[in-house]
Amino acid sequence: MEGPQVDDSVDMLEEADLDQRQREMMDVISAEQAEARKIMDSLQRVGQVTLLSLLHALRTHGTFGRIWKKLNSDLAWRKHGQKCVVTRGTDDQGRWICEPWTYHIDANFSSLLPKYKQAAGLNGVGESRVAVCVLGAPRTVVKTYPSTRENVVRALSADTFVYVPFQSLLTPALEEDLKGLGEAVTAILVPDVDRDTFEARVISELKDPKFRLFYGMAKGPWRAPLFRQMGSSMWGYHNQHGCRRMVESFENQRGWQYEWVVFARAEMFWTQRHPPVEVLDPAYVHIPMGQDNNNYNFNPLKGVNDRHAVVPKRWFDAYFNRYQSILDGSAWSYLARVAQEGYMINTEQYLLLHLEAHKVQIRRFPPVSFLSHCTEGPQCQHLYKGTNLGKQRWTPTAKYFTEMLEARRTTVDDFHKVRRLESGWIWMPVWPHVAWIWGIVKKDDRNASLQDMDPKELLGSDVVCGLSKHGAISSLRWIFFKRCECHAS
Repeated sequence: MEGPQVDDSVDMLEEADLDQRQREMMDVISAEQAEARKIMDSLQRVGQVTLLSLLHALRTHGTFGRIWKKLNSDLAWRKHGQKCVVTRGTDDQGRWICEPWTYHIDANFSSLLPKYKQAAGLNGVGESRVAVCVLGAPRTVVKTYPSTRENVVRALSADTFVYVPFQSLLTPALEEDLKGLGEAVTAILVPDVDRDTFEARVISELKDPKFRLFYGMAKGPWRAPLFRQMGSSMWGYHNQHGCRRMVESFENQRGWQYEWVVFARAEMFWTQRHPPVEVLDPAYVHIPMGQDNNNYNFNPLKGVNDRHAVVPKRWFDAYFNRYQSILDGSAWSYLARVAQEGYMINTEQYLLLHLEAHKVQIRRFPPVSFLSHCTEGPQCQHLYKGTNLGKQRWTPTAKYFTEMLEARRTTVDDFHKVRRLESGWIWMPVWPHVAWIWGIVKKDDRNASLQDMDPKELLGSDVVCGLSKHGAISSLRWIFFKRCECHAS
């Protein structure tokens, strides 16, 4: 390309309003287009309009140089990490105000909200008792952020915290996707790293180098991408570490703690509104039913769904500190048995081992979301290696078909072909906590007492249509008349 070379550091030290950057880019292009039209008109008047003469005139006038300088500056900015606060912009989209940010183990995760609150019209942001952490990059075949905004963030009247690794560049397309999330207290956008670089980062952050030798003996995809293991597990733990740091930093800034912190992966598509925290017991971490992935590689260990969780403050540190537990070596207290027995474990089993080691109490609720299918990249390789999926002209909406079916069971009434929560059904707490019968009682358990069921498989809340003073009841009125009922006496 024509034009002078520009130092990559251009604009790196300046704050950036993403909308303003876009407007400035369009202003430069529009101005240069107007100048180019004037140059072409002048060439036409003297009868010298050829492609070569036009290119020579534009180059002499400095048009290419000015455009290249602006483009090069913008590309350099897009390669670097940013820490942002997000207010509501036009058309219900987020308006992002950012400052340069680089990840390291002691990086500053505090929010920019206090700095920009008055000037940016952020009144009301940062004042909720519920925090939602939207974590990971939305590398999916469908757009997931709008459903997250409507069915999670706004359904819970929550404050949003965002941690998004991006590949190579913060592209304009990703910018537009991110705006769909709406307001955020803290949003961190950071360049993603490849498998080797991420493994080197984890090893460099270990408190003791010998921990790597220990984890080498506890095999399985729980530790991917360490030891050339296929998968993205460690990225997930690291993203949750980012959530913990952002939430704790802002709690220190505002002077009071959140009552609940909700973990939601960026790739989740939400089919219905999230259950309100008012129906959830704060003594427990609440996790959707299904996708526990027990007995990986035929080992006897159980797992628990690791895609979404509603975490009361009492269990916040325990749930979100898996990455820190790996770094400080405390994870070895429960991984030693895994190594000793020669088991291979997955991320769901690792999560349950971690929660049990911290004596975290778990309850379940019916799922209303599923993972969208991912596009190929550093954090989504296991579906593409050794398959022809990347060559297909179409991909499914859901990453795991069974997970989509589980969410559909909650959402849709197959008898009347309607969406339950749009037809009078409501979320309610379940007391006493009971097993979710169709999902839990397997063939070998049919003679077992419900009181003997695994506590982590007990239901704490459910979607109901019939109510009495004692709780949920079966409703023939729904079956015959498609109406819900409530008996107060």
